Amino acid sequence: MTTVARSPNMSAHEVRQRLQRARNSRRAQLRAVEDTAPLVDKDLTTARKVAIHYALSEITAAERRLANGAYGTCQACRAGIAIERLEVLPYARYCVSCQERLT
Repeated sequence: MTTVARSPNMSAHEVRQRLQRARNSRRAQLRAVEDTAPLVDKDLTTARKVAIHYALSEITAAERRLANGAYGTCQACRAGIAIERLEVLPYARYCVSCQERLT
């Protein structure tokens, strides 16, 4: 079983599954937004679509990090990202401390 760098409790296969579920969820959200677009304020619809597309791009970026061995490593401080964070947000780029500092 291949484990993910900095995430010894989660295999690469499990990470791929979590990322795929996240992608499927975002695609379903996008379809729902598009289906209700005629009924909702245009600016709100646009903002929702932008946010969903951003999440999809983050998922793709996480897949690249997984492929090149950088998954699970904070892109700011280079420390490991807590497994609990990755379980909740599998495409996280930053540890909680760095994320708080950056936002």
